[in-house]
Amino acid sequence: MVQSNLRDGIFYGLSLLNPIKGKRAVADQVNKPSSIDVAYSDAGLTATLGHPILSEEVNANGYSWDALQANWSKLLKSHTAEGETYFVIDNLDDLQKKWPQIIASKPDIIKIFLLFTEEFGKRRQSTTTMNDRGLDPSLVPAIVERAHRSGLRVAAHIETAADFRVAVSAGVDVIAHLPGLEPKEDEDPMRYELTEADAKLAHDKGTSVVPTACLAERLAAPKPWLSDAAKQANVAQFERAKQIQRHSLQTLMRYGVPIAIGPDLFENAVTEAFYLQSLGVFDTRTLLVMWSQTTPQLIFPKRKIGRLSPNYEASLLALSCNPLNDFACTRKITIRMKQGHLF
Repeated sequence: MVQSNLRDGIFYGLSLLNPIKGKRAVADQVNKPSSIDVAYSDAGLTATLGHPILSEEVNANGYSWDALQANWSKLLKSHTAEGETYFVIDNLDDLQKKWPQIIASKPDIIKIFLLFTEEFGKRRQSTTTMNDRGLDPSLVPAIVERAHRSGLRVAAHIETAADFRVAVSAGVDVIAHLPGLEPKEDEDPMRYELTEADAKLAHDKGTSVVPTACLAERLAAPKPWLSDAAKQANVAQFERAKQIQRHSLQTLMRYGVPIAIGPDLFENAVTEAFYLQSLGVFDTRTLLVMWSQTTPQLIFPKRKIGRLSPNYEASLLALSCNPLNDFACTRKITIRMKQGHLF
């Protein structure tokens, strides 16, 4: 991972969910001039049976994704990965009791999960489904207040525009995902499209957005980890997602909301940058600023990076052609320097 990112000119990473043991295991391989620098959220906060418990328990128990049905009753009861990649917070007592453990691993940012908050009351009643809910939205202000009091920012996974409003209103610092990555045919696009009021509030609150927009393409594609996955991509779903993304990104841009470039699902920032370019929302200069300035400054807000200025870290890329003329020039890297270290 280190070598592939350095090759692509990526020096900074933000992990918005990671095993705590995994972070410790690779500590000597990152965060030094000769490697990439990484900030970590460690375990995320969610509700009982909420996202991402399913994937974390599947991994922790060594189950095959093809064997979900056979192991479903065990998964519903399993807490193998709790405390390692997630914490269940169902009420204020949980938050009070578990907070010392949540910050014991010294995370750089707190990750929370919000999914379809407009239906939270209904979804929380189910005891046989997983991954279809996140935190109780009424708990978010208390979580954000406690995190900020501890000197930690908060990043929120969201799915819908309602989730966005809950997160931004509560003072969340970073929005992870743009709503509408996987819109269904019978859904009203307004469930996912961000409004002028949403963008204005995000600007006024100082909230940043990491769209992970290229995830829409992956979610519409056949699922390679399932042996019986559909053979064809869901092209109609992908087109719906792109229309929603263009609308929301244009709205956010009009209000000057900081947008950072980050991926999800095994990709890196190169994939996301070129995907955003393909949407036709941003001009090349705007994309370059988002990628080389906004993104690193979002990951490490206390460091002087992302500019060629006196007293800033000596970290830069040199390219063989002008990316303002051709965005593909961002891939034609001739020099990589990080904190004065020439690769």
